[in-house]
Amino acid sequence: MAAFGIDFGTTNSVLASVTDGDVSTVALDEPPHEWAELGFDKVLPTVIAQNGDSIDFGWSAKRNPNRLDAVKRLFATEDDVLVGTRSMKIEEAAAIFFRQISDRATNAGLDLDAAVVTIPANSRGVARFRTKVSAGLSGIEVLALLNEPTAAAMAYARHIEDDQRVLVFDFGGGTLDVTILRSVEGVFVEEASKGVGRLGGIDIDRAFA
Repeated sequence: MAAFGIDFGTTNSVLASVTDGDVSTVALDEPPHEWAELGFDKVLPTVIAQNGDSIDFGWSAKRNPNRLDAVKRLFATEDDVLVGTRSMKIEEAAAIFFRQISDRATNAGLDLDAAVVTIPANSRGVARFRTKVSAGLSGIEVLALLNEPTAAAMAYARHIEDDQRVLVFDFGGGTLDVTILRSVEGVFVEEASKGVGRLGGIDIDRAFA
């Protein structure tokens, strides 16, 4: 039986499947050729766009001027968002994106009904709550919310010796997160975790624009 992890990212989202200890990334979309060559064939851009009476997602939405980018970073500040000319609750907008992840997993032959979902280290209160609500509305039960730097450290657990203190930088699309963890008998214990919610790749791009 497979277990799943979802990185619901500011810029891109990724679905991982774990079966008998074997981890694989599930292809959710087909990027333009030049992006596929750079290794973007396993990510789904976290973009929602209006296309006439329907909604586009992922790479097709990314090329649509009537799009909503980075819905996740609005969790803490907005109640309603515009997708083109359509107004909807922010949880609804995120939920239809989570539903796309679920539907595309189904198309890949996987039964995605529960997952661990990663969140920024600075995610607090309403943002955490809305992440769980949005995934739940899409039919995905959130088994746990895991700080993104901690998830990154776990991916390299086999290379980290016991009783070591590890500093993880997570430079994401929307946030810059830093977490200090200690490895204790195969378990990571978070000692400190902090992030800046407006110091990610999107903000760097805007600063240079």
